[in-house]
Amino acid sequence: MQPATKTDSLLGSQPPPRGSSSGTLGGLGNRFVALFAKRLPRLEFAAEVGRSVSEAMRVTAVAVLGYETRRERLVLLAAEGLNTEAVAALGGGDACTWDIPLRSLRNHRISIITAAHKNPFVPRALAEVSRLGLTIVAVPVLQNEQPAGVVLLFASGNRSFSDADLYTLSQALLVCAPVLRDTEGAASPAQPVTVEDGKVRQTLAKLAAAGAIIDPGAAQAQPAEPPPEPPRWQDRSAEATSPASADFEAERRRWEEQILSLQQELESTNARLRQLTLQNHSLVRERDDLVQRLHDQEAEKAAEVARLQAELNALQDRLVAAEAERTRTARLADSRVQILQQSLANLQKEWESLRSQSGSVEAQLAEWQTLALAVFEERDRLVAQIESLHAHRRTLEEQLAQLRQAAEQDRTAFAADRDAWQAQATEARKQLAERTKALARLEAEARAVALQRDALSEQLQQLRAELDRVAQLAEETHAQFADSETARAAAMAENQVLRDALEQERQRAADTAATLRAELASEHAQVESLAHLVDTLRSQVAQQERLLEENQQAWEALHNQWSAAERELERLRSELEATAAGRAEAELRLAQVEEARSAAVRERQALREEVAALRRQVVELEAGRAALRAQLETQASATELELEQLRVQAAAWQQQAEQTAEELRRTQADLQRATAVTTALQAAVEELRQRLTESLADRERLAHELEQREALIQAAEQARQALELQIQEQRDRAQEERAFWQSQVDQAAEERAQLVSRLVELEQALQAAERQRAQFAAELSELRSERERWRQQVEALQQSLTAAETELAAAREEATRARLDATEERNHAQMLERALRAELAAVRSDAEAAAGQLQRLQEQVAAAEEALQHREQVADALRRELAELRQQLADRALLAAQAESLGARVVELEQELAAARTEAARAQDRSASEWEERVVALERELARVRGEAASAERARAALAEELLVARNLVAQTQVAADRKLATLRETIDHLEQERRRLEDAIARQSAEREAQSSLLSAAQTELEQRTQERDQARQLAAELEQRLREGNQELRVLAERLGALEQEAERLRVERARQCADLERLEAERSELERVATELRAQLDAATERWKADRAAWEEQVHALERELQETRAVQSEKHQETSELRALLEHWQAQAAEAERERTAATEQAQERERTLQELRQRF
Repeated sequence: MQPATKTDSLLGSQPPPRGSSSGTLGGLGNRFVALFAKRLPRLEFAAEVGRSVSEAMRVTAVAVLGYETRRERLVLLAAEGLNTEAVAALGGGDACTWDIPLRSLRNHRISIITAAHKNPFVPRALAEVSRLGLTIVAVPVLQNEQPAGVVLLFASGNRSFSDADLYTLSQALLVCAPVLRDTEGAASPAQPVTVEDGKVRQTLAKLAAAGAIIDPGAAQAQPAEPPPEPPRWQDRSAEATSPASADFEAERRRWEEQILSLQQELESTNARLRQLTLQNHSLVRERDDLVQRLHDQEAEKAAEVARLQAELNALQDRLVAAEAERTRTARLADSRVQILQQSLANLQKEWESLRSQSGSVEAQLAEWQTLALAVFEERDRLVAQIESLHAHRRTLEEQLAQLRQAAEQDRTAFAADRDAWQAQATEARKQLAERTKALARLEAEARAVALQRDALSEQLQQLRAELDRVAQLAEETHAQFADSETARAAAMAENQVLRDALEQERQRAADTAATLRAELASEHAQVESLAHLVDTLRSQVAQQERLLEENQQAWEALHNQWSAAERELERLRSELEATAAGRAEAELRLAQVEEARSAAVRERQALREEVAALRRQVVELEAGRAALRAQLETQASATELELEQLRVQAAAWQQQAEQTAEELRRTQADLQRATAVTTALQAAVEELRQRLTESLADRERLAHELEQREALIQAAEQARQALELQIQEQRDRAQEERAFWQSQVDQAAEERAQLVSRLVELEQALQAAERQRAQFAAELSELRSERERWRQQVEALQQSLTAAETELAAAREEATRARLDATEERNHAQMLERALRAELAAVRSDAEAAAGQLQRLQEQVAAAEEALQHREQVADALRRELAELRQQLADRALLAAQAESLGARVVELEQELAAARTEAARAQDRSASEWEERVVALERELARVRGEAASAERARAALAEELLVARNLVAQTQVAADRKLATLRETIDHLEQERRRLEDAIARQSAEREAQSSLLSAAQTELEQRTQERDQARQLAAELEQRLREGNQELRVLAERLGALEQEAERLRVERARQCADLERLEAERSELERVATELRAQLDAATERWKADRAAWEEQVHALERELQETRAVQSEKHQETSELRALLEHWQAQAAEAERERTAATEQAQERERTLQELRQRF
């Protein structure tokens, strides 16, 4: 989070043009001056300043902070538009813990924080000032370049502030600096603050110059100041009475005109300076905005990781809470059952009041039969769904086990590879430590390769961590399925009974099973696509492992080659030292010749010339050695050019060049020492003049030796020509290297084409994701159709409720008939007591026939309601289970939300059903109102219990418990439906007999009218229900659309991750190819160095043989030296000319070496540019 504008430069510059700020900001300084003139206490003054700034800048909130010099801290003085939490975040009267305002004040810079609601460095209480976007600006207030306070602006949305507005505000706040600055700590904030009038006048002058005060009349409110002292020339002009006053007045006008012109120039200069300052501030703000956006992106990534971790923790907590809620709901349901049993026992006493009610038996009986058929069909469909879900779960368990086994194998292989790599790395480090002294010049390159290896290791560890995380998730999922398998094993016995009972009903559910199989096939396709993605990632990781191993082998081979090159260089140094020994021997021989020629002056002159010739020979040898060194340097430069791609090998060759230069310097020192010895020999020649006679034989020998020296010169010329050929070969090799780098550029272009093709493949994958999204949309339509089926089922349940009420009325009629046959009814009641639950055991066998009949009818109503409740619970559980199986791999949180919405919809339907029951009961005979109210109360209690149970079921995220509950509910539904079917058949027989006995047509017509009224009420209720269902369908569609968008986002994230892995694999592949090419080049260079070393060794052997021959012929040359003296002089002039030519040739070689060095530098820069281009291409694709 970098500030955007430097306040010291802003305050120190001249004010911007007046048109740069609004009139409200321009008059802000006048308001501050008026407040300052009132001499308010510090806190009141800060509150007024905050209100004024809030109105002028039109911001959401303003905070005014004062600076305490003794403690060097900021204290909150006033806050406008901030809540209690935000005030506490700024210190709440104590020291402000947020460091951005204090940093802005110390740096004299205006800090602008855009998108502050997403910035992790902004306190959360401040970020919540505006959730739609927030911009925070910290404007420091200075007094004579000393800190006085800070004004914080909070603006909603993406609002920006111009430089002119911030400049005008900062200049206007200069008036407030004496009050906000507390030089005595927190001494007395309520006392008025007094400031020297001189400082106030200076501040007002700055404000007027900056344009912060636009109304000069407002400045009259400032403290009274003494009128300025009139200039001396005015006094003199007022007092002067001489005629010279006219000349003085003219002079004064001229000076005033000059001052006016200077002021105009100064104003224009200040305007230009302000413009440049504003441009500079804009550039700084743009730079800070870029840095801020970068930090925001990093913060968003960190927040996203934290959010995902929090969601995972929340899911775990919800799982624990769901388990506890399930236990509590079970206990609560048991208590509710006991209460209902007691309520049903109390209802036995009220059955007599229900005898007088009657209704339309035929219509209600038909509706009841239709309801029974619908219940049976729904039962069959649910059973088929349960079977298909069991098969789907087993398939998923098998696939998960396979994935877990594959992940375990991959993790084991990765661990073994990691251990082997660590052992290799340890061995390599030991070898590197042993060869540190021998490979000092290659240390930088080894360090770079180690860094590259560490980077690859870190990437490998990251990939392994990612695979471990996937394996951990797979293990967690496997554990959940293991729990489900345990629950399934526990319920196998119960399911076996259910399968035997429903074996004959499976054929009718074939269509529904086919639909579910199609859905499961789509789920399998999704799972297979995810498995394919995991296999792809695994293959990429394996490929990276192989590339890493190949790079390690190439690195070891490169080290071996470097060691061989080092040994070869050591051998060449030893040969050069042998050459230096030969040169020392030659110098010793020269000393002997000089001693022999010291007998006479002419001999001395001849010996001097011979020494000069020997010097030239030494120079020629040194030139040959320099040519050899140039050749070695050229080869080093070529190698340095090739190893420049690795960025660190150049240092080794540079060190080698420095060592060669050091050897050259030592050779020059040896030559200087030889020169000193020659000087001493010249002094000795003066003392040996008397031995002139003895030197005649020596002159003849020296003449012969001179001829030998000429032969040596010719050999040196031949060596020079050979060196020129070698230099030409080096140039050819440089051309070949340039061609090689051009091929590398072509290869990079091919790689770019491959990246483009990969991009096309990713686009195709994105299109496949779009097709998958279309499949999700199809599933959404299927869910909508399923919701329509459930609505029809609810309607059928409503009809069954009406039929149950009709049956209750028929039961009242049947009670009269039951009295005639007490024995039969008692036996029938005992049979019903055994078929129903434990709550009917309390019915005594000696109950009256009417009481037993009423009990039977009441239990039938309770069983119907209970069956309805169980059916609804089974439907809820199956819907949740089906939705979880479809969306479990995508997002469990969204699945829970959908289950909650469906559960809420079921609760609403139950409430509407209860309302319909109440409305239907209201249309019946008023004599049973008390009983009906009791029934409604019980139904509400049941609805509340259902809501609690549904809430507990929605909170459960584990599949095992939901499957177990679904099986139990299906079994209970089946048993209850069977019992209800038998009861309904018996009831139908009794009602048929009762119908024939009904003769009262008026009562039947009245019952029909009442039924029509109830149907009208039901139609109205159905209309309201349709409206609510439409609204809920819209909400469900919106939620599903949001889920689809999130799924697409996850697919894009996976695609980006896959692209990153592919880019890394391509980079490793290119690196490997480059290292192989470097290895081949190093091998070729090693062969070339061996060939050159062999040639140099042969040349040194030939030179040694020649020196031996020279030593044998030395005596003969001394005898011939006197005879050849004149010829020697002529030869000497020729030698001088040849020396000049050799020097010119040496300079030419040096120029060629400089040209080669420039070519090497250019090639290095070109290689670096190509490397940067390749990096840009990798980053781009």
